[in-house]
Amino acid sequence: MRKVVFLLVLIIFSSNAFSQVEEYEAIQKLSRQRISEYVNKLIDNKSLTGPVTFALALQDYDANDFTVEDIPKITCENGSYWRAAMEKTPRDSSVLYANAYLCAAFGQIAYSDIYFLLGSINVDDNTRKELDSFKELRDNLYVKLSESILEGIKLHDDGKLEEAIEIYDKAIEKYPEFASFYYEKGLSCQVMGKGDPNSEWTKKAYELYQTCREKDPFFVKAYQGSDPNIAVQQKVLLDKVIPFYTGEKRDTDSYVAFAEGCEEIKLYTFAAHAQLKLSLIDPGNSDEHMDDFFRLIGNSGFKQANTLREMFRITKLMQKNKQQPPDIEN
Repeated sequence: MRKVVFLLVLIIFSSNAFSQVEEYEAIQKLSRQRISEYVNKLIDNKSLTGPVTFALALQDYDANDFTVEDIPKITCENGSYWRAAMEKTPRDSSVLYANAYLCAAFGQIAYSDIYFLLGSINVDDNTRKELDSFKELRDNLYVKLSESILEGIKLHDDGKLEEAIEIYDKAIEKYPEFASFYYEKGLSCQVMGKGDPNSEWTKKAYELYQTCREKDPFFVKAYQGSDPNIAVQQKVLLDKVIPFYTGEKRDTDSYVAFAEGCEEIKLYTFAAHAQLKLSLIDPGNSDEHMDDFFRLIGNSGFKQANTLREMFRITKLMQKNKQQPPDIEN
């Protein structure tokens, strides 16, 4: 059983335990501000169709009926997004950062971290300061949210599993995008299942681990369940993805491994962005990286990937004549 060292200042759980964490509000406020800044920055690219049309779509993110489930509609499923990424990335990470802040505005901090990582190759000092200010808020937020479920962890360790689950449920209700809450609840459900793979508690635990992976695909401990493919995915994650993600390795080979690993565990959007960056970082294999990019954006949900590929080919041919490349529907 996991052991947790508690300070004397451990907060007794009460109805106030899940009052809004100020760091969460601060991240949302900062993200909304940065999204507006990137919208203006992208719209300024009047000669580039992709950034402008993506910026116009991004302006609607704060509409009353816009939810976290709608994010793919203006990003990975949207032709303007991928065209903007091609026209700005890999030298300019505005599109990636705009996506990162969009995720953060809706509580998807784990996803924003990944987009920031993908965009943070060779950043300038001003951008580095911008990222550092976000990461400081992010780190403080994780500390506060971890503290908010200490009572649940203590109850789990004391064998009071159903009471622990109640606390995790309240945490999930308040902050539904934070993966660790689902993982902790899954642990309690798994213990309730008493090792019986057919127990409803065990099945619920595996469902919670899956949700945890959906909220944070790099949450290594959540890669467990009855499906043997999950163990294979965990090995891919550990061998190919995590070394680059954590900074243990940051050379070209590790970036290639990161892209390949993301594809193997079906994180196609991340893999596509990595391949687009690699087209600059690894110029000797640029054509191969772009081929992989177009294939991956199709896998990510963009239905006109082949059209965009053809537009890219035509654009390269027309560059000498400085003609406007053809447009595509979103």
